[in-house]
Amino acid sequence: MHGTNPQKLKSATRKKGLSLRTIETLVQAAKQGMWVHERGLCLAIAKSGTAFWALRYSTKSGQRRLMTLEAYEAIDTAKLKALEWQVAEFRKQIRAGRDPLAERNVVATSAVAKTTRATDTFENVALDYIAQHKDGWKNHKHRTQWENSLATYVYPIIGSLPPHKISTDDVLKVLQQKHKRRGIEGTLWTDVRETASRVRTRIETVIAAAKAKDLSNGETKHLWTDHHNPAQWQNNLRYMLNGKRSRFISRRWIGTKFWHLRKSYSKNPTIPPKR
Repeated sequence: MHGTNPQKLKSATRKKGLSLRTIETLVQAAKQGMWVHERGLCLAIAKSGTAFWALRYSTKSGQRRLMTLEAYEAIDTAKLKALEWQVAEFRKQIRAGRDPLAERNVVATSAVAKTTRATDTFENVALDYIAQHKDGWKNHKHRTQWENSLATYVYPIIGSLPPHKISTDDVLKVLQQKHKRRGIEGTLWTDVRETASRVRTRIETVIAAAKAKDLSNGETKHLWTDHHNPAQWQNNLRYMLNGKRSRFISRRWIGTKFWHLRKSYSKNPTIPPKR
């Protein structure tokens, strides 16, 4: 530390700026404080001993700002000169009435928002899709079926995944999940084919909606390069799901068949009635 007292340096170097040796000494001392170099460029040391460069200035409205520039790294004349030039550019902006720190925060917030949009989950996209299309659906029951089928069968499995990352295997997990109907175990696809088919169509629709939205955004367009909808039936799932339904026969189906059978007997007298 060359035996230099950081407290003395704090005031002694205000006017002529900090020398390279002084900067190194202050960083090695690791004592909390802030030392002005020139034109608002400061060497700051946090309580933890971490050193960084900052710009201290006041806005046109009189608000005081402390803007972090970068973490401290081994310093030399060229590096210090680059920092001085950077501060000089910021000073021009400040004189013009701008607030460099506020502008940087706006850019950072926008970047976070874009990242958030890029990583929307399947559930979020589905909820947005339902909200946007509900007024065009023919009845309230259709909307309820959309909401309930996705909440029951889809969200627990792929709801938290980004739409562009959902694979065909993920869709198969949904369609082939265990399903129990009146004590008989099977899968969603074999036990309730009509429901499963609608679920597949809705998954395909939501992913297509997410793709259409992201392709119009330059920040998310690249996520869908060479993408094929994993819930598509033609040239995809039709070759992976068998056509066999469950052998479960409902009482309603039996009653309907029996009614048609009795009706055929009454119309054909040549068939002897059942005794």
